[in-house]
Amino acid sequence: FCLFCDMTGKLYTYVLFCVFVSVALGDFSFSSFAPSDDNEISLISSAEIIGSNLTITPSKRAVVGAAWYIGNPVTPVGEYVLPGFKTEFTFEINQVEGVGGDGLAFVLQSGSPYVQGTIGAGIGYGDYQNKQQGIPDSLAIEFDTLQDPEMGDPNSNHCGVHNTGDQPNSSNEDAVILGLVNSTIPQIQVAGEHTAVITYDASATSFTVELDGALILSSNTFNLTDFILIPDGTCFVGITGSTTTTSWAAHAVTSWYFWSGNGTIDIPATIVYGEGLVSATYDETSEFYIQLVDIYGFNATSSGSSQGVFPTCNVTEAGDPTTAGAACVITDNDDGTYTASYTMQNLGAYDINVAVNGELVGDSPYSIFVSGPPSAPQCVATGPGLSATTAGEIADFTIQANDAIGTPITTGGANFLVWLSGPQTENGTVVDNQDGTYDVTYNVTISGDYTLTVMLDDTDIQDSPFSVVCSPNVVDASVSVAFGSGLTSATAGEAASFEIQGKDSWGNNATSAVTWDVSLDSGDFSDGPTQTTVSPGLYDITYTITDADDYSLTVADGSVQVVGSPFALSVVPGLPYADECELIDSLDPTISIDEQTSFDIRAEDEFGNHISVGGAVFTCTFTGPNDTVVTSTDNQNGTYTCTYTLTAPGDYSVDVDLTSGGANTGAIEDSPFTQSAIGPAFGPQCTATGTGLSTAVAGTLATFQVELFDAAGNPASSGNDDCIASMTGADNVTVSCSYSGSSNIYNAEYTATVAGDYTLNVAVNDLPIEDSPFDVTCEAGAVDAGSCTAVGEGLSTAHAGMPANFTITLRDAYGNPIDKTSTDLSSAFDVTLTNGNETVTGSVSFNPIQGTYFATYTLTSPSGDWNMAVLLNGTGIQGSPFTVSLVAGAISAQDCYEFPDPIPDTTAYEPDSFQIQTEDVYGNKITTDVGAVFRAVFTLPNNKASNAAVTTTAFSVYSGAGGIYDMPFTLNITGNYSVSVTLDESSGVNIPIQNDQLYIYVAPGNPVAANTVATGLGTVRAVAGREANFTITTYDMGGQPITTGGAEFSISMEQKDNGTLVTVPVGCDDNDDGTYSCSYIATKAGAYSLYINMTNFNSGPISGSPYLPIVSPGPNCPQNATVYGEDLHTAETNTTSYFFIQSSDCYGNALDVDDVYYDVLIEGPDCTFGDSNYVGGGLTNVTYVVMEPGNYSIIVQERGNEVNGSPFALTVTGESYDESSNGGSSSSSSSSTIYMIFMIIFIVLFVIVLLLLIAYILYDKKKKVKKFFKKHDYEALQSD
Repeated sequence: FCLFCDMTGKLYTYVLFCVFVSVALGDFSFSSFAPSDDNEISLISSAEIIGSNLTITPSKRAVVGAAWYIGNPVTPVGEYVLPGFKTEFTFEINQVEGVGGDGLAFVLQSGSPYVQGTIGAGIGYGDYQNKQQGIPDSLAIEFDTLQDPEMGDPNSNHCGVHNTGDQPNSSNEDAVILGLVNSTIPQIQVAGEHTAVITYDASATSFTVELDGALILSSNTFNLTDFILIPDGTCFVGITGSTTTTSWAAHAVTSWYFWSGNGTIDIPATIVYGEGLVSATYDETSEFYIQLVDIYGFNATSSGSSQGVFPTCNVTEAGDPTTAGAACVITDNDDGTYTASYTMQNLGAYDINVAVNGELVGDSPYSIFVSGPPSAPQCVATGPGLSATTAGEIADFTIQANDAIGTPITTGGANFLVWLSGPQTENGTVVDNQDGTYDVTYNVTISGDYTLTVMLDDTDIQDSPFSVVCSPNVVDASVSVAFGSGLTSATAGEAASFEIQGKDSWGNNATSAVTWDVSLDSGDFSDGPTQTTVSPGLYDITYTITDADDYSLTVADGSVQVVGSPFALSVVPGLPYADECELIDSLDPTISIDEQTSFDIRAEDEFGNHISVGGAVFTCTFTGPNDTVVTSTDNQNGTYTCTYTLTAPGDYSVDVDLTSGGANTGAIEDSPFTQSAIGPAFGPQCTATGTGLSTAVAGTLATFQVELFDAAGNPASSGNDDCIASMTGADNVTVSCSYSGSSNIYNAEYTATVAGDYTLNVAVNDLPIEDSPFDVTCEAGAVDAGSCTAVGEGLSTAHAGMPANFTITLRDAYGNPIDKTSTDLSSAFDVTLTNGNETVTGSVSFNPIQGTYFATYTLTSPSGDWNMAVLLNGTGIQGSPFTVSLVAGAISAQDCYEFPDPIPDTTAYEPDSFQIQTEDVYGNKITTDVGAVFRAVFTLPNNKASNAAVTTTAFSVYSGAGGIYDMPFTLNITGNYSVSVTLDESSGVNIPIQNDQLYIYVAPGNPVAANTVATGLGTVRAVAGREANFTITTYDMGGQPITTGGAEFSISMEQKDNGTLVTVPVGCDDNDDGTYSCSYIATKAGAYSLYINMTNFNSGPISGSPYLPIVSPGPNCPQNATVYGEDLHTAETNTTSYFFIQSSDCYGNALDVDDVYYDVLIEGPDCTFGDSNYVGGGLTNVTYVVMEPGNYSIIVQERGNEVNGSPFALTVTGESYDESSNGGSSSSSSSSTIYMIFMIIFIVLFVIVLLLLIAYILYDKKKKVKKFFKKHDYEALQSD
């Protein structure tokens, strides 16, 4: 036996291990509704599931709906109600139109789950206007919300129970049974939910109805079988509802529950279930359950005590029913179920016996095993983590929980505590597997010995505490360390070393073997590196390097380096080695006597490394005319200096030896060396000769020679003497004096570029030579055209029509001015100015007083930059060619002009401008602001609005560049303007410009949404299915019609239909003339909102938006008409029968017009016509009377077109007219006669109606034509 809920929230009860004795459905439950529920509920007519509600009727006129519970759509069966039932449903009535109505009803019937009653007062189960169209053999509990006097309703808020036996049920108050009606119930047609509870108990003949918690109907003499047939004890149960033609509301059910009653209890079928039948826990209450079942196989829903049925239970030791294991207590839940509970105070195996009235039921006896709580001394741990682990790795073991007798526990919940103490303290992680076992993990990172404690609550488990050894992990180079002097320093050629201690990732000294990688970033080891194991995990590294330098020393395991790696290693040189020591610079081959001289020695070790510290001793021995021994000076940086003075001239041999402080002693590299000594020159004894001692020409090399003698007057030919010369005066001139390479002669030379007087000083070995200083005069050089200069305004600027000039000065190649010349060179000058094809020649004249040349020229046009070439003997002077800017002269109005010409069309209300170029009398464009003021007068000759000329004046503003003036203007009226432009002189005279008579067309401005309108019938009304048209006309800011296209619109047309948004596409065509033709076709009738928004230019809603067109239904469409009613297919003879026709257009819109007439012909044994009466809302009521029984066809036409479904099959039962009126005799001739009379009358009436209809159409058409002519004022058409 199990209970569960499906996805929709419905509670189902399934009974296993028993056989159903009935196919009736069990209880059902809908806490809310979903679309998939239509598989269990038969939805009739307007009933449907919307959202989470079961909607019986929407808020519409004249609709009916019903919902029957069927369980499944394949084999629908009813609910078992014979012994009784209880149902509860929650409903709400909203969206009330008018006074609302008509209400809801809960209905029981055994006929079919596909039936319903009528609209209006029928409330979906009964009839409409007492016409016997209710559901036969049914019982209804109605909640009526609309008073219908014809049905005898007491008011518009009452509840009653209606039944007419096996006849069609009726909502007439005459059909109320047992006086079960109440007109003072809580108001139900108000906002909010209402809950109805209906209960029937067959054994007690009890019937009650509750509404919102209040008892509103009750009976103690109610027997359901007295009112309706229940062939197999089952009925279809459902909820119905309806609305009327004049007012309506939405009726929705939000939840629905149903419980069947119970028959006689079937004790052997009793169901026993629950966890307490399988196992139990020591000192904890266990439960199981007992479900009574009636003889029909249904679960009992009430206590069995009313039938003298009492369940019992007991708990005994396994195999011995005479013992008492524990007290078993049964609680009656008063719903057909019982709860049994017991508490075990002992462990072991037991039996549970369940009986009803002393008869064992279910699978009694049930065997259970009782286990106790975990006992720490009995709990055991197993696994590798109890004895050993590795640093940084997760260790694990498992705890098995056992009770006090050692029985494994199979459930979780025990509180085990695990921790380690030792080099570090760490808690273990315990995972409860919920089966009595617990997985434990821990992780320590420091190697060493630990104590592992495992406790249950506050007590150690078996064998706790445990001893655990944590071993180091494998070597991790990133945390391993290297140490020792060999990491940072070494001596070239000597062995160096350091040590490495391997560590794991957590800093423990690791013992695993590693071959370390030791390398240099540059250079090589001359020996090693060699690795030696000092102890497990500790290594010694030895190496030798011969090249002294700074290195980067890397120590790694593969790609992972130790802490601090790479290390900065400095390898220093060894002791000096004689054969490797050397002179820093070559020994001078010749020196002067009596002058202190020195040379430097560099110390190097055996491997050629430069030594940077002192400590060695070098001796320097000179052998020659005057033997000398010198001890070197230690510079303390690896260099040594020998300083000496030779007093006797001659050739010397020089020995340099390492005598102490080195790795060895002896001569250095290349020793011995040779050197010669001579005497110095004496300045006052030296002489100079040459022209350069007195005269020079600018830019020309001047020379002289100096002859050197020592103090005794002897030639000084060593070439080591210093000859220094300098020349100052008009400029500082560099003079070179250098040994000629032979004898005692020194050559001197200089080049002066500045003309003038100079002083020349010559010294040898810092002493002036004989006759020094010397006076030198430098003359200017020859005329150089490219160096000649010109000054004056005429080199850069000229004014139109006015002479421009500048002055030219002759210069040599170094810019020295040539003040006078014996020859007038005026004719050698050429001054030419060009601008495009224009060429102007200037003139040059000589000024003998100044020694300069005066140039002049005159330009007129065009203004702008001219190219001026100034040539001397065909070569341009300095700066040539020059750029001369010809500036325009004074402004000339007649030469100024407007541009662009013609003036482009402009747009009303839009700022616009044109420009005016200023010029002088030569037509040169003026390029600066000359303070001119131009006046533009715009004249519109004939303004339609005022029938007078319109004049607008605008004034210029300087554009900021190019002598161009802007003429801004804004014209607001459309039309062709003439434009006159003049220059305002200071005298007050306005002088026209060159093109003073201009024209401009002003087009309408950009469209403005607020001025734009939509016109046409389509903005007001339309007919469903027919194209409706309207026109959008655009206007500018001033209300002037736009004559061009380009505007863009966003148009939407929509209406709300019962909360659903209905949209209609609207299309528009740009007519390119400022108008836009738009159209739409709406198929849904109703009031719409037509939103028109301009999306460009001056955007926004257009004037009048939103428009509110009304879409009327289209013409009647017989093919869409709906014909319904029970008398459409079945009828009784000699009885007025009826059915309904709902008119609609071709799009499903209901027609509310009274000019639609349906021809109804009933063909069969007794041919007759139906009587069509318009009810309202497009609904036509058709009544007819048939005299003879038999099979008929009902043909329904409108203007010759058959409606949907026509012809309809009709079966007529009952007695014939003659039999009922003449005791059974009949005459076919009398029937035929009656038929013929009816036909003649019908034809006459039809012809009369047809003639009246034609007359009405012609009259109506004539009125419409006259109205059309009057509206459009078409006189010609009207006369026609």
